[in-house]
Amino acid sequence: MAASLSSIFSLLKEILTTVKELKTISLTDRKNFQLEYVTSERANWRIMIREILQELIKIRMVTFPCDDEERRKYRSCLIRLHPLINPYGESEEENSDSYYIKDGHIKKIIDNDDLNDIDKLITFLSYLLKFDWERSKYEATSIEIDDEITQPTKELSKPEAQYIEMIRKYNDK
Repeated sequence: MAASLSSIFSLLKEILTTVKELKTISLTDRKNFQLEYVTSERANWRIMIREILQELIKIRMVTFPCDDEERRKYRSCLIRLHPLINPYGESEEENSDSYYIKDGHIKKIIDNDDLNDIDKLITFLSYLLKFDWERSKYEATSIEIDDEITQPTKELSKPEAQYIEMIRKYNDK
């Protein structure tokens, strides 16, 4: 009888261990899928931003003095760029960290629709691409798998802090 109880406990222990391992595998798979989806969407978003950025640079390099064709091309870029930029930035306090993280500075340039802002827009989009790339790398290397739902932190990540610093330095010129 003691042998059969020992066998039952042993079997239960193996079952519980297997269930725990399956749960961990399931969680890992789910986290990997989420990370892959977000990374893929961000990659597509970066491609679109780069295409617009290339067109903006081409406009600036071909002829900077304003003419109707240039304005049309610039507006075309702004129209394509507008839905790719976070709309919540414009409701943030100007020059605050959240204003920059939520693209308020870029949204302001889009709304101004001034061809003279093309250099600033090119710079900010370049910073945005660099920031998003660094953020993706940071998130991919700092994923932790646990059962708890983690609350977003109010502290800036290293990529966010670097991004804001670059924008502020540019604005201080």
